[in-house]
Amino acid sequence: MPNTIAQFLAHVEKTPTCWRWTAAIGAGGYGVSHWGRDVETAPRTAYRLFRGWSVPKGKVLRHTCNNRWCVNPDHLVVGTYRENLEDAVAAGKRTDIRRLLTPFDVMEIKRLIKSGKKQKEVAAHYNCSQGHVSRLISGKLKTRNKENHSG
Repeated sequence: MPNTIAQFLAHVEKTPTCWRWTAAIGAGGYGVSHWGRDVETAPRTAYRLFRGWSVPKGKVLRHTCNNRWCVNPDHLVVGTYRENLEDAVAAGKRTDIRRLLTPFDVMEIKRLIKSGKKQKEVAAHYNCSQGHVSRLISGKLKTRNKENHSG
């Protein structure tokens, strides 16, 4: 990982608004910073170098500019995975929020059903179908841990 701002900026092209990461880009479209054996997303590196903090466990970096390749620290804010998904829907990059449940959402859905809540009620709360909840409960629908997929 770059240890200094100068090392980091050597891989950045500044535009009037965003800072474009010019080095490696990962499969998810986010910049990847490789230094030695360490690897992290370029937005996380920017946040660490320019803000002096790490992203708290269970949180993600949200891009206020909606550009995955941007590493401008002024465009990076800490939030939840759900907030990040809602940002993507608002920006027109995702359209089906009902399938975008976090692992925590799935655990909470299972807990609510176990406590006696009706699947239809839980589905309405999570903006998904009763069938979606049923498939989660039965194990027919598998979820992936997406907490670390964002900047």
